[in-house]
Formats: sequence, structure tokens, C-alpha cells
Amino acid sequence: MKKSIFLVLVYLVIQLFSSSLIKGGFALYQYLHKGLIVSSMSLAEVIISFILSMVLMTLFMAWKGLIPLDRESWTLPTPKPSYLFWLIIATFSSIFTLDFLMYYLDFIPDFMEQTFDIILTSFWGIFTVALLGPLIEELVFRGAITQFLLEKYNPRTAILISALIFGIVHMNPVQIIGGFLMGLLLGWIYYKTKSILPVFIVHLINNSLSVILGKQYAGADTLRDLFSENFYWSIVAFSIFFLFLSLKQLNQATTSPFKSK
Repeated sequence: MKKSIFLVLVYLVIQLFSSSLIKGGFALYQYLHKGLIVSSMSLAEVIISFILSMVLMTLFMAWKGLIPLDRESWTLPTPKPSYLFWLIIATFSSIFTLDFLMYYLDFIPDFMEQTFDIILTSFWGIFTVALLGPLIEELVFRGAITQFLLEKYNPRTAILISALIFGIVHMNPVQIIGGFLMGLLLGWIYYKTKSILPVFIVHLINNSLSVILGKQYAGADTLRDLFSENFYWSIVAFSIFFLFLSLKQLNQATTSPFKSK
């Protein structure tokens, strides 16, 4: 548990340091060259600080030997086509099911909504949200933190704690709930495979879909805003059915390499 807490603290400190460094650097430049006192962060500052934090976190993990380099950590279970098919089904089913749940939690504030919309106006913003973020977060939260917990606790406890941590570190009320629920799925998949690749694929699809919907339907809060009532409920019903079916298939396809506690 100490290793997990330490890594979370490092992750948060690096984010704070990167944000402060970039914001301070830009503010100093604006003051010295233009005589301006700037209090808010620009789009460029937000993106640069995010990329910097990801790079620094990667370097830290590499320094500590926490980035898995073995082939098993970057492959899909066999048979790969079948596993990938059910993994994608599980991903979309979980996204639609989670969207259904979040619709009834619309009273929870989203402090990052405007920031997210601004980030999506830049290619590098989209790149960090859709690709870079999921990769680094899976290395940290599944490849390191969840693994630490699985080595110490039974699978249910380890997955639950890792999901709680994953939700809380987002520090945005609506993302805490969504992050926790998605963290349960990601933690379970990692427990069953001990591979970064499948959880990265799930995370990549989830974030990429958020980017696409955010770009194309900026005014929509949930998928319910995009479809008719009858069609939406059909999607929900099919999603719940295929979520259970796909999880059953994924469970049967793999045997966890972690020893039971």
C-alpha cells in the first residue's frame, strides 16, 4: 500500500510542479516582455504542462524500473482476434452503460467541462487526451499501482482500491465517479491479463470517443441527448446485455497470472 500511495503522491506532485513551472514561466515572460500580469493559463500552457507532466512521470517510472519491458505486458491473450473482439464489445458496452448511469448523476458538478472543450480545439490537446494520457495513466495506475496492490491484497480489494485511487486523482467530481467505475473494469482486465495493452485499448477508445463526441456534439452532456427516447433505451438494453456477455467471454478466455491471496 505504501508503494501505491507514494506513486500517487509523485504523480500529483509532478502534475502540480509542471503546471506551476509552465504557468510561472509564461507569466514571467509576459511581464518582462509585455508588462502584462496574467493570472489564467492559456491553451498552450495547459497542453504544455500536461505533456511535461506525462514526460516527467514516464522518466520517473523508467528510473524506478516500473515500466514493463517484457513481451507479455504488451500483448493480447490468445486467440488475439477473438479476445480483441470481445474487449471492444466490452469497452463500448461499458461506455454506454456508464453514460446511462451518469445521466442520473447530472447534479454532480463538472469543473473541467470548459477546460476540456478548450483543449479539444488543439491537435496537441486531442493527442494528449486521446493517446498520451491513456498510455501514461495505464502505466501508472494499472502497470504499477494495481500490480502493487494485487501483490499485497486479494483481487477484489486490490481492484477496488485501485479504482478508488484512479477516480480520486482526477479531482473533478463527475470524473471521480466515472473514473472509479471505469477503473473497476480496467483493474479487472489487468488482473486477468497482467498486460498493459488491453487496458490501454479500453482507455484509448473511451477517451477517443469522448473527444469525438465533444468535437461533434459540444452541447450534448450524455448520449441520451443525441438519440430519440426509444432508440436510446434500446441502446441501453443492448449495452447491458453485451456488457455481461463480453465480460463472461473475457473471463473464460484468460486465467489470471497473479497468485490468489
